[in-house]
Formats: sequence, structure tokens, C-alpha cells
Amino acid sequence: MRPFIVHVSAALLLLVATEARSDSSVSGPSTAYLSSSSVVLTGSTTAVAQVTIPKGKPKRVLQVEVQATELTSVIQALGIYAVVNGVPLEPQGFGNIQVTGCDSTTHPNCTFLAHFWADLDQYETSHPGTFKKQPLVIDVMSLTDGPTATFAFTVRARMIKK
Repeated sequence: MRPFIVHVSAALLLLVATEARSDSSVSGPSTAYLSSSSVVLTGSTTAVAQVTIPKGKPKRVLQVEVQATELTSVIQALGIYAVVNGVPLEPQGFGNIQVTGCDSTTHPNCTFLAHFWADLDQYETSHPGTFKKQPLVIDVMSLTDGPTATFAFTVRARMIKK
């Protein structure tokens, strides 16, 4: 009886691990989450994810976190940037692109966590009618140094009170 329980437990664990790797998304009135397990980047800028928060509100800050994990171990650099309703999120230096170096000779994959944000009151002042009481469409783009590579991406967007 014991070997049967071990095999069933192992099979259930494998099933749960397999299901956890599939693409998924969740959203609510002030949050949006997305996970994608097989995004292919080819060296040029590629749209990798889009999430939407139903309605921007005053006195709020939008926070966006993007994690990318290379699954192929071939790149030397990775860049990620994000926009909301077509406007670049902070930080806006260096063209809004956050970049990291990757060394596939010493590490099995490149993992990068990038943070972006926007004060929705300031963004609304700069772009009237674009953020308050409007859907917040967050687009995430990425680029690599050239070789084709496969990534897993996770995006978390939250609108929080200041």
C-alpha cells in the first residue's frame, strides 16, 4: 500500500507543478496579474504582456513589477520597459528601459525584476483625460542583445492610495 501512496503523491505533485507553469491572469478593481511561460524574444523590441486595471482613480499610485526569467541561457543583456495608456512609466531615464547584463557561461539563466510606477494625479495633469476614470492599460515590452531566447514573464500591477 505504501508504494502506491508515494506514486500517487508524486503524480499529484507533478500535475500541480505542470499546471502552475501554464499561462494565467487575474484582475480586480485595483490589481492585475499575468504569468506567461513561453515568450520568445528575437533581439528587437517585443511586446511581452498587457494587463488592465478597469479604472484609474485620483490620489493613487500605479505600481508595476515585471519579472523575466530566461529559459534558454543564450543572451548577454535584457531590457524591460513599461507604459500605461501609451505613456512611459517611471523611472524615465535612459528611455524608460531598465537593463541588466546576463552571463550564460556562469549562470543557467538570466532573471531580472524591474519596478515601474506612476503618480496618477501627476500623469493626469500632464495628459488630461487619459488616466482618471479611464481603464489603465499597461503594456510591457522587452528586448535582448540579439539571439533568439525564450522567457517566462510575470507582471503585477497595483493601484494603491498615496
